[in-house]
Amino acid sequence: MTPSKEGVLTSELQQDWAAWQDWLKYEKRYSEHTQLAYMTDTDHFFLFYRSHLGLDGALDLEALKALDTATIRSWLSQRRLREKKAPATLARALSSLRSFFGFMTQKHGIKNSVFDHIQAPKLAKLMPKGISFDDFLHLIEPLQDQTSWQELRDLALITLLYGTGLRISEALGLKQGNITNQTMEIVIKGKGNKSRMVPILPESVVLIDRYRKACLYEVEATSPLFLGNRGGALSPGAAQKMLLKMRRDLSLPETLTPHALRHSYATHLLQGGADLRVIQELLGHASLSTTQRYAHADMKHIQSVYQSKHPRR
Repeated sequence: MTPSKEGVLTSELQQDWAAWQDWLKYEKRYSEHTQLAYMTDTDHFFLFYRSHLGLDGALDLEALKALDTATIRSWLSQRRLREKKAPATLARALSSLRSFFGFMTQKHGIKNSVFDHIQAPKLAKLMPKGISFDDFLHLIEPLQDQTSWQELRDLALITLLYGTGLRISEALGLKQGNITNQTMEIVIKGKGNKSRMVPILPESVVLIDRYRKACLYEVEATSPLFLGNRGGALSPGAAQKMLLKMRRDLSLPETLTPHALRHSYATHLLQGGADLRVIQELLGHASLSTTQRYAHADMKHIQSVYQSKHPRR
């Protein structure tokens, strides 16, 4: 991606921006969606900052060093008031800019404490929304007796997501060689290039093997585990559309997404008595506070049971 208008950045700064993009992709291993969002945010800021300074020429390293908090606040305010951007979008935009400036600090030693005095917009604490075990069974029931390799693939993928708590990107990043008939656990490389070991249910292994035997395409150990209709890797978008169609056909909640299966995995483990630290490890959360959101969500379930079942309520 290049700046949306020529002459916004000097050639040297454009090279730094491109190097930052490579860093996001190869070092941070951010998803394509996150990479694009970060690039779009910073591109938007460059255009704003150049206009804000009234420059005829391009932004250079000295302009970055001179950035102040008032300018960042003006940028965020413009996006909030004129563009009607939500707090979550503004928080991500600030994170994008903070990431780029952090990269430039490491590369050029920029000493600018501007981000120490800027706080991200407060976000509403949204509780994770999963599905009940009954809804999960209802979801996979129509696929149980199917024979087409695509439907067997969908059944294997849904069951894997629910049984392991993997992110959709992690599941679709698996290779054929990652799972064999003897596999009991898989090594997942998640966010921040961190690896974790995740147990896999025997039922998932059986369903994956069944799907592979029915698949029409020849594969190698390094081929994607989940294939699209044309033989390439199944995309996250295709997986989302598959679940969208299924939940509407079955009149299931609109919150039923690939990520909802991950939430359900964690919540059901918690309800079954699993330790929060263990769930944190299985999900690959860097912070326990992220995992604790499931405890809050589960508390609503516990309170509901209490209110309906306790004899002295």
